[in-house]
Amino acid sequence: LALASSPPSGLLALAILEKAASSPSDAALLATHPALIAQLIRTWLSSPAVAVGERATQLLAALLATDCATPSVRRDDGEVITFPAPSQKAGHGQGLLWRRIFGDKDIYTSIFAMCSAATPEDDADYLPERQRSLAQARLLRLLPSLAVLDLGTLSGTHLPDAEKSYGTSGKGLLHFAAVEMVDREDVLMHVTLLEFFGELVREVSGVVLGREEEAWLRGLVEEAGVKDQLVGGVLDAIVGEEGVTAELVELLRRLGIRGAGEP
Repeated sequence: LALASSPPSGLLALAILEKAASSPSDAALLATHPALIAQLIRTWLSSPAVAVGERATQLLAALLATDCATPSVRRDDGEVITFPAPSQKAGHGQGLLWRRIFGDKDIYTSIFAMCSAATPEDDADYLPERQRSLAQARLLRLLPSLAVLDLGTLSGTHLPDAEKSYGTSGKGLLHFAAVEMVDREDVLMHVTLLEFFGELVREVSGVVLGREEEAWLRGLVEEAGVKDQLVGGVLDAIVGEEGVTAELVELLRRLGIRGAGEP
């Protein structure tokens, strides 16, 4: 496959696949080719070429946005929307690509395998430390944009036993990436993780969360804050940023961030 070839060939292959992001039917058709999706995921996380990794990140974000069957309701009027969230969410995609990535055991677990430090060296998806750090950064780069589309899928536990085989607690992909994946002794990855939390709340503040989604997100922030006090500090600092939106401050307040006021 060209995706696994040299960077120029890989970029060309990614450019061709980008056409599938133009319509839900094309994205759904792409989802019927598991070997191609598996190679796309592997190229995204394992390519040492920065340009290929970034292009693949953008491609996956576009494909999953097009394919999303029930995207979250966005805040269009600039006002803070309270609960309950609307029962019907407008969607256009079929969700086949989401189900392929999160429901196909080989594809789904390959993400954990390439990003976890607990992956044994004889695993087909094992990556050496330097490339694993790149893979982790790419995953953290993608997740906030996906959380806007379907936080429920990202926070859900799909194949817990398979996840646990890579040294995780089996609580889903977003929990793994936010709480368990990064070695905080790695300064660069630690900074990347802190930036991820800032980007996550900024993105999610633009959509309507259900009660369960908000409770899950609050639990995630609290757990991450216990492990790393800098997480709370980063989120607290956002409140004082110039141009911060009322929606973002309200979300931070609901998540228990002290600088945003009492939840």
